Amino acid sequence: LTASNCTLLLDGQPYLMRGVTYSPTPIGRDLNSPDTCATRDHLARPLPPHLGAPCALPLLIATCRPSALRRDKGVGDFFNPAMEPVWSRELPVMRAMGINTVRVYTLTNSPDHTAFLDMAYALNLTVLAGFPLFRESMRLRIETPVGAADLNLPDIKDLIRSTVNANRHPAIGMWLVGNEANLGENGFVCEVEQYCDFWDDVEALYDVLNELCEVVEQEGYLCTSPLADVALTNKYAPTPL
Repeated sequence: LTASNCTLLLDGQPYLMRGVTYSPTPIGRDLNSPDTCATRDHLARPLPPHLGAPCALPLLIATCRPSALRRDKGVGDFFNPAMEPVWSRELPVMRAMGINTVRVYTLTNSPDHTAFLDMAYALNLTVLAGFPLFRESMRLRIETPVGAADLNLPDIKDLIRSTVNANRHPAIGMWLVGNEANLGENGFVCEVEQYCDFWDDVEALYDVLNELCEVVEQEGYLCTSPLADVALTNKYAPTPL
């Protein structure tokens, strides 16, 4: 993907995105256990008749170790070989529905995602790859105290660069840094200073997001940061007449 005058282009042609956000979190996953999870395939049941001949789908029993940087908030990297029975079945269905773009919340720099990306590319599905930001383990302000297990801004930039390069593939059209970072629950901006890194300074947060996207752009990809459709903090609220 490239951009020209606010128009997305794919191979030089205007690109009308018909997309879906895809996060096949297995049923029964314990979000309070960040180290392992053992669950069954979330679609391990007969297909309804209108989707084809009824058939029993195999159970998927998978053990996974979420990346420590995510602190397991349900935004998982499920695009690895262990989950292939799920995504290898679902990507073709998406394409048959007319979808041409798949957004994923997380692609980490390990494990390998080549098989997932190869299938997406073969199906002409453009992948919008996510790099999550979590306040618990990432300090976007250099002056914020950093714990032994935390990443400061230069560390995060290095991790973004290594993640982009570990997943370099023609199926990826864009990277999305963070998800709804302007939402108070994410802990970057809010109305109470001691709870949020940037307090109510939304502009300062956006400046940092732009810095992080510059790292992605230096690696040759488009980049943006999806924002929540919420009211701005009181600092930016219009003055009542």
